[in-house]
Amino acid sequence: MKQSLRLLMRRHGLRERLEQLRTLLSVQIETLPLGNESWLDTERELVAVERALERIPSFDC
Repeated sequence: MKQSLRLLMRRHGLRERLEQLRTLLSVQIETLPLGNESWLDTERELVAVERALERIPSFDC
C-alpha cells in the first residue's frame, strides 16, 4: 500500500512538472531571440518527464 501511495504521489508530481514544462517551452519558443536555444534543455526535460510517467503504473479508474 505504501508503495502504491508513493507511486501515486510521484506520478502526480511528474504530471505537475510536465504541465509547467509545457507552459515554459511554449513561452520560450515564442519569446527567445533567434540563436538562443535554451528551450532545447526544457524540451529534453519534458521528454524525460513524459518517459518517466510512462514507466510509473497508472492508478486511474
